[in-house]
Amino acid sequence: MKRNEETHTEARGSWRIQTIYSSLCIALLLIFASVFAACEKKADTQVAELQAKLQAAEAALEAAKEDNASSDSAPAPSAPATTPATSTPAPSTSQSSSIIPAGTTRIAERAYANMGLTGSLTIPDGVIIIGSGAFAENKLTSVTIPNSVTTIGDSAFFACESLASVTIGTGVTSIGNSAFNGCTSLASITVSANNPNYAVENGILYDKVKTKLIKAPPRKTSGNITLPPTVTSIGESAFSNCTGITGINIPASVTYIGMSAFWGCTGITSIIIPASVRFVDQYAFGSWTAAQTINVPFASQDEAAAVWEFAWRYTYDSDGRWMENQIAKINYVGN
Repeated sequence: MKRNEETHTEARGSWRIQTIYSSLCIALLLIFASVFAACEKKADTQVAELQAKLQAAEAALEAAKEDNASSDSAPAPSAPATTPATSTPAPSTSQSSSIIPAGTTRIAERAYANMGLTGSLTIPDGVIIIGSGAFAENKLTSVTIPNSVTTIGDSAFFACESLASVTIGTGVTSIGNSAFNGCTSLASITVSANNPNYAVENGILYDKVKTKLIKAPPRKTSGNITLPPTVTSIGESAFSNCTGITGINIPASVTYIGMSAFWGCTGITSIIIPASVRFVDQYAFGSWTAAQTINVPFASQDEAAAVWEFAWRYTYDSDGRWMENQIAKINYVGN
C-alpha cells in the first residue's frame, strides 16, 4: 500500500514537471512568434519606405529630363547689357581688332592664346597689362600696342608665326622674356620716339640706353651685324631664327648672353664670344649645325664649364632630339 502511494506521488510529480516544461515551450514559441512578426512588420515598413524613395527619385529624373529637353530647344539667352569687367572678358569670335571690349585693363595670362586669330590686332586704349602668353600661337599679321600699356608679359606673342609688324606706344615700361619669340615672319618693330624706356636701332629693339638687346626681327635682320658698344646683355631669344645673319660682332662690353639667344641662326659661319662674357645661358646656340663654329674665351671645356656651367652647350639635332653636347664645332681659344 505504501509502495503504491509512493509510485502515485512520483507519477504526479513527473506530470507536473511535464506540464511546466510544456508551458515553458509554449511560452517560448509565443515569444519567438511575436518577435518574428515584429521583425517582419518592420521589414515591410522599410521596404515600403525604400519603394517610396525609389518612386520619388524616378519622378525627379523624369522631371530633369523634361527640363533639359526644354533648355536644349530654347534659344540661348542674350548677354546682359552691363559695363565690361576690368579683367579679361570671355573671348569673342569676332574680328581680331574687336575681340577685347572697351573697359578691359588687364588681359590675363593666355587669355586669347591659340584661338586662330588672324589679321591686325589693335589693343584698346585703356589696357594696362598684357599677360604672359596672352596672344601666343595665333596667326596675327600685325599688332598695335597703345600708350596705355605698361607691361608686355613673357611670351605674350610667342609663336605668332605670321606676325610681321609690331608697334609699341609710349607707356611700355616692361617687355618680358621671349615676348616675340617664335614670330618667324617678324620684319618690323616700331617704338614711339616718346617712349622713355625702349628704342629701335637698325630695326633691332633695345632698352632706351641700348644696354640690353631685346629682339632682332628675323625677317629684317641679315648680313653681318655689329652691335653698339653700349650693349651689356643679349636677351633671351634675341636673335632666334634670324637665319639671314651671316656674322655678328659682339663687343667687349657684353657680359651676358641669354637663353636661346642665337637659336637657329644657321647662316652664321663663325662667332667669337669675348672674354667679357661671364655667363651664357642654355640653348644659346640651339639647333646650330656641324658647319658652324663657336669660338669661346677658355682654354678647355672644363674651364668654360667652371664659369658658364654646362647648359650653354645644350642643343637639338635636325630631328628635334635633345643633345647635351653642341653639334657645332667649339674652339677653345683661351683669353
